[in-house]
Amino acid sequence: MIPDDFEPTTEGLERVRRNILKAGIVGRLVANDFSGAIVSAELMEFDPTTGQRLDFIAVANEIEARVRTKFDADTVAAKAVDVVVEHTPVDIHVIGFSKVIGDIAAGAKRVVVFFLVTF
Repeated sequence: MIPDDFEPTTEGLERVRRNILKAGIVGRLVANDFSGAIVSAELMEFDPTTGQRLDFIAVANEIEARVRTKFDADTVAAKAVDVVVEHTPVDIHVIGFSKVIGDIAAGAKRVVVFFLVTF
C-alpha cells in the first residue's frame, strides 16, 4: 500500500489512496470513508538475529515512544505535522499482548512506588 519511496506530501497520500483502492481493502483494513485503518504486526517470540526471547515490555515502550508520541492527537500539536489532511493528527489505539504486558508492568511500578511512599 505504502511505496518504499513514500513522501508525506499531498501527492504521496493520493498515491497511497489509489493503492488502497486497487488492493480492495476498503471496508476491511481501511474504513469506508478513509478515516481510519488497521496497522497490524506479528511479533516473533525470538529475535531472529540474536536468538534472544522477545522483551514484550520493551516492545510496548517502543510502540509508545515511536508511534504514540509521534502521531497521536493527544501528544502532537497540529502545527507540528508536515502534511495536514482532514484528521491530522490522529487517534492511536494500540491493542495486543505486548501492549497489555507493558501496561501491567507500568501499573505494577506505580503500585510499588505508592507503597514505598505510604510506608
